[in-house]
Amino acid sequence: MLDEMMKQGYQCAIAFYNEKCVGVIGMWILTKFYVGKHIEYDNFYVIPAFRHKGIGNQILKMVNDYAKEQGCVAAELTCDILDHESERFWEKLNHTSIGHRYQKSLICNNKLSNQ
Repeated sequence: MLDEMMKQGYQCAIAFYNEKCVGVIGMWILTKFYVGKHIEYDNFYVIPAFRHKGIGNQILKMVNDYAKEQGCVAAELTCDILDHESERFWEKLNHTSIGHRYQKSLICNNKLSNQ
């Protein structure tokens, strides 16, 4: 799916420590009526042994600086409603929950990856 995603503007930022990948975040730059031009974080992950060391903050600062350079006015993300650790992380970084995201499969007899 990565090839198709990249055709639609998907990008990644990767954090390295001693030439080892320790964190990654995917992102899209989108425009929506209710928020305008914004960056949407996607698939953000830091290896557990490297968490709580500021790496996630550094990745987000770099991504948000890039987004501002691209004219984005906000950042958005989807967080699993049962992932309380992630909720605390995003809230600590001044992200506000603005609603729920719903999903429906459009293909008969096909389950989406998160169902």
